[in-house]
Amino acid sequence: MAPREIQTELFGPKNSGSKRFNWTKLNWKASEQDDCTICLERFTAGEHLVHLPCAHRFHTLCLVPWLENNAHCPCCRMQTHVQLS
Repeated sequence: MAPREIQTELFGPKNSGSKRFNWTKLNWKASEQDDCTICLERFTAGEHLVHLPCAHRFHTLCLVPWLENNAHCPCCRMQTHVQLS
């Protein structure tokens, strides 16, 4: 399986009306997760988040070191084949 690029998002209010991604087009579901399960801190407006193909999202600074040592999602352990840039 070829590596996929990591998808990112700018976190903001749920009803902001501005959507950066068309989740249907990506065949992903939007996550309702409001906190990073690596550092356990809540996401705040304006933070850049990283999405894995399983739809779990994390702070970029938390996920990149995780993926350097692990090839799976920290939440569901789904195998990831993503390209770190």
